[in-house]
Amino acid sequence: TWVVSGAASSLAVMFAAGVDSTLHFHHGWAWVVILSNGLAGLWALAAHWLTALRGRPLWWFIGLAEVTVFVQVILGAVLVGKYKVPLPQFHAFYGFVAIIAIAILYSYRFQLKHRLSVLLVEQNANLAMHIASRVYLLETGRIVASGTSEELSADDSIRKAYLGF
Repeated sequence: TWVVSGAASSLAVMFAAGVDSTLHFHHGWAWVVILSNGLAGLWALAAHWLTALRGRPLWWFIGLAEVTVFVQVILGAVLVGKYKVPLPQFHAFYGFVAIIAIAILYSYRFQLKHRLSVLLVEQNANLAMHIASRVYLLETGRIVASGTSEELSADDSIRKAYLGF
């Protein structure tokens, strides 16, 4: 056991408290990330059928839900970088993949706004259908369906097989 006295002892206690409180906040914040992104997904799904749910509040909520991912990644980086908490295998991968996907989609806003052609390869069919004007659905390297987002979204067999509803 270590015996530390005086100022070093209080510094060690503050350090331990910092690790513990940051770790506790990181674990609690994970639920905020999960719930906010889940609610944003449900709202977007409902807005797909009910046009009254579409609009600026939906996009603000989606943006807020995505910010929670950034906060979670920053908390994790602080835990690993400052407090030297061991990084679980693949744990950080999920947060960074989400941030990269968000960055790629937002980087295409200009191209989409000005109708420039962009090839977007995305496994999340719901997400791709919301931003694309023309969709080619591939399965094992073959085109199984093509058309506008609206056409493919209206097809019951495609909705059940690829969109999950």
